[in-house]
Amino acid sequence: MILIAGGTGRLGRVLTGTLTRRGLPVRVLTRDPARAASLAGHGIEVVTGDVRDRASLPAAARGADVVVSAVHGLAGPGGVSPATVDYQGNINLIDSARDAGAEFVLVSVVGAAASSPMELVLIALCGCTASDVIGILRKKREPFTGLEVHARGERATEYPTVYREIHLTYRVRGPVSRKAMQDAVNLSKDKYCSVSAMLAKTAKITYNIEHAE
Repeated sequence: MILIAGGTGRLGRVLTGTLTRRGLPVRVLTRDPARAASLAGHGIEVVTGDVRDRASLPAAARGADVVVSAVHGLAGPGGVSPATVDYQGNINLIDSARDAGAEFVLVSVVGAAASSPMELVLIALCGCTASDVIGILRKKREPFTGLEVHARGERATEYPTVYREIHLTYRVRGPVSRKAMQDAVNLSKDKYCSVSAMLAKTAKITYNIEHAE
């Protein structure tokens, strides 16, 4: 079972869609069950909770093999902020994943802003390739304990200012075979990730892998 925190957001929906198409069981953690009603109709388990509320997380993480953070703390009403969500919320998720014996995956885009549609494209790319790599490593039974994907892009200087270069950094934790990780990333880039295939028509996509055992 893969628990996705923030599964009703833009990035979360990319992740849930990709993982369910791979036939993987998905559970979505959401503050607002009404927003997740359409997901439940596709066989996705929906649980109510809030990453800012540590007490709401153990039940959501129970039985999960992987906990994925797709949350963001862009300033908003109700105490939503980078401090309460990106920082403390992810600490709460990490603790809950550890207590449940689950692996933890953080998907983020350094410097991204919701006000920029082009930066949201990078968020979609990170989410798409991360879900591919998670699925491939699990099928290979590789003992990873965490995965982060970060993206950096350079855009054209003249209109349309499409991406010309994109660099992805994959940071994997656990005693994962270097060949298995390399193969997983290449399969995502060359075969599975539809966002990557779309962007590759105008951008050179490169990557590096960091192992943090």
